Amino acid sequence: MKIFSFLMTVTCSFISFGQVTTTALLDFNNVATQVSDGGIFFNDVAAGLAKYEVPKGLGVSTLYSMSSWFGGEDVNGQLYLAAQTYGVNEDYQPGPLTTDGSATAALPSQWPQTIFAVSKSEIDNHIQNYLNPGYVIPQSLLDWPAHGDVNLGFDFYLAPFVDVNGDGIYNPVDGDYPCIKGDRAVYIIMNDKMIHAASGGDPIGIELHYMFYQYITNDDINNTTFVDLKLINRSTRTLYDFKYSTFADTDIGHYGDDYIGSDSSRHLMYAYNADNFDESGSGSFGYGANPPAFGIMSLSHPLSSALNVTPPSTLSQYWYAMNGLDASGQPFIEPGSNNVVSYLYNGNPEQGTGSTEVLHSNIPGDRRMIMSIDVGQIAPFQEEDFTMALIYNQGSDNINSVGGLINVADNVQSFYNGISVDCFDESTATIDELNHEPLFSISPNPSNGAFKIEFSSINASGNIKVLDMTGREVYASQTSNLQSIEIEILQPAGVYLFVFETTSGIQTERIIIE
Repeated sequence: MKIFSFLMTVTCSFISFGQVTTTALLDFNNVATQVSDGGIFFNDVAAGLAKYEVPKGLGVSTLYSMSSWFGGEDVNGQLYLAAQTYGVNEDYQPGPLTTDGSATAALPSQWPQTIFAVSKSEIDNHIQNYLNPGYVIPQSLLDWPAHGDVNLGFDFYLAPFVDVNGDGIYNPVDGDYPCIKGDRAVYIIMNDKMIHAASGGDPIGIELHYMFYQYITNDDINNTTFVDLKLINRSTRTLYDFKYSTFADTDIGHYGDDYIGSDSSRHLMYAYNADNFDESGSGSFGYGANPPAFGIMSLSHPLSSALNVTPPSTLSQYWYAMNGLDASGQPFIEPGSNNVVSYLYNGNPEQGTGSTEVLHSNIPGDRRMIMSIDVGQIAPFQEEDFTMALIYNQGSDNINSVGGLINVADNVQSFYNGISVDCFDESTATIDELNHEPLFSISPNPSNGAFKIEFSSINASGNIKVLDMTGREVYASQTSNLQSIEIEILQPAGVYLFVFETTSGIQTERIIIE
């Protein structure tokens, strides 16, 4: 596999199960962390050490590792599940899946580069200078995985990009550039189509697009890392009661003296030190006096549960935990209260309200948590987008840090609600389109070659053309003062680009002929 580097420091770290695992350092704001293509995030996978430093430069972390779990049942009740706790490349591997329903995984030779990193400053400089003589396009923009190889069966559109000239094809020479969020981002594509050595579950056939990103600000966002996930069901199987869960081993400095809590109204689970001094020990550095609080929150979806969890040892235990149940499949009983709960310690320790570990005088220790989202049904080829945030606050003492973290959660949610760029929905958008309503809709899609186009304007006029994946024009026509039009494209089965160009803008859509 090719070993490569970016401005953000992408390195080849170690070999696991015969596969090279690549990591990327994301340290653009007040957080220094590491992600990998092995499915374990925010951990130095080569050394087996925590790698979520905040504030960066102190060598102290709030999180040992984080990973994603997915699962659901088919119409016959058969469980399909992918999950990892600490081992890399056990249920997940790098690369996309084919789109023909077989969900065949990319071979390492077909997906040699697995982590893609780019900064906003590179993009801004490209926008300003791509037409200037002597300008050299950064390698990170040239390497952006905008397209998959359709000859191998992969989706033509993979990583999102802004299509400046509206031809539907990513080409930085034409001014095109990656669509990222934040001031710096890392993009990883993974799948679960492999033997599941960690969970023991049957592979689902899901393709996972992760974007990890950070903003440089002078407020709480400067201590925050965001994670966008696009999940695509590449199989022909509908799954029901589908869950997306986040497993996190939270360590506030030294791991042996922590508490955890949750906030159902904010879709938040968090960890904090049990006393006001976090000592060093067992190979980990402590924060010392007035230790911080750290949380993970779902910005896009409500949580169905947020609980403490012991790393499962069986497939059933993974599924129980994802459904808010204990290791025996029974409703979760909150330690110290004997109450059945879906949100563990859903009180406020600073205000002294509700159930907390402080109230119950629990013995501090190493805490691990799982927070789940009930997706419901996920149909073949269905896509779902999620956004998480990792947040931090240091207050005047360990309990005040929790109260401040709750305020941080509100600020981060408000910030997220105000973000206008949705990269996952703009892969083929032109610059003009970013500020306009869609020019048309097309249906059915896929079809046998017959399509109906409904224009947003009552009297639409413009040029229509259809391109194959090599850019060859296979159909062309003109419209004049029409509300809708039906066309027939006599071409072999495959993926094509439908382009509608008017004086007010260009819109490009992918169409499929079966």
